Amino acid sequence: MYHSLLESLIVRQLMLDQGATVDCAITGTVAQRWQQIAEDHDARLHIVECVCSDEHEHRRRIEGRHRNILGWHEVD
Repeated sequence: MYHSLLESLIVRQLMLDQGATVDCAITGTVAQRWQQIAEDHDARLHIVECVCSDEHEHRRRIEGRHRNILGWHEVD
């Protein structure tokens, strides 16, 4: 559902001949769908993968994360 909503927003932007920037985690399947959407609208898709190569630092960041978003559960 989440990616479907994003896809709808992306398509709307492209139909208006505007770009779209999306910040989220996606699977290869979603990337393929988005690539097809880009091609259908004569646009380009750029995927940027951010990786924390230090496993200990990554764990520290995850375990120390507190978002405090009303109505959202913290990630365990």
